[in-house]
Amino acid sequence: MEGSQSFIILQISHFWDPSSVQFWGNASLGDSITHTLEGSGHNITIQQLKPLESPERWKQTKEHLLNYLNEFQVLVQLVNKERGVAFPLTLRCSLGCELPPDGQDAHVFFEVALNGSSFVSFQPEKVLWSASPDQSHPPELYNFTLKQLNNYNRTRFELLEFLQDTCVGFLKQYMHRVSKPVPTKFVLGLVIWMDELLLYSVEMDSAFLQECILLVNRKINLVMSARWNEGKRLEAEILVRRPLSAYVTVR
Repeated sequence: MEGSQSFIILQISHFWDPSSVQFWGNASLGDSITHTLEGSGHNITIQQLKPLESPERWKQTKEHLLNYLNEFQVLVQLVNKERGVAFPLTLRCSLGCELPPDGQDAHVFFEVALNGSSFVSFQPEKVLWSASPDQSHPPELYNFTLKQLNNYNRTRFELLEFLQDTCVGFLKQYMHRVSKPVPTKFVLGLVIWMDELLLYSVEMDSAFLQECILLVNRKINLVMSARWNEGKRLEAEILVRRPLSAYVTVR
């Protein structure tokens, strides 16, 4: 949806046979990659690239994700044992949430494709999994898979909680952060009538910089209140009397 913000998780699982699997994946928040996933079997690396969670909380999340991947592999093995599937096969999972720009409720989703075609998807309003409309795979494969997915709270209500609470929480936190003015650090080099060149660092927001640029080539009176601190450095509040563009550099 145009103007909406999203948090999307992508997981690709390639099974060479029931006991050999390679995982790839990532998570993206807006235009930024926040997490990566890669590995095979039980040798899997999951990284948090953006600090969405504290180190302690991330450690717990990582353990949950590793358990999920193990259960994911066990489910594929079970389906193969009971109904038989052709290997190699590739499963693509896309899940996440989307917040419309007009304040409507978040849209959450979990969709699974098998060998490039839609397979099953999660219906949050019913808290149930359902088969894809085209059903291009054998009916017995759909029936057994859906029975397993709809038989446990973990794959229904706990999944819904993750999508509606954790996922949407990450997204709202991100939108709140990007909507706030980002402080930018500037260094002002000022020649003060003490025959010294002083560097004064100050935190300003971008809006203030725009205001300052409008003052270029105007003469502004210098107003300064200053004192020497314990480190014998001058602390000052300064308004510049010279053209500002001659002294402002952005770090």
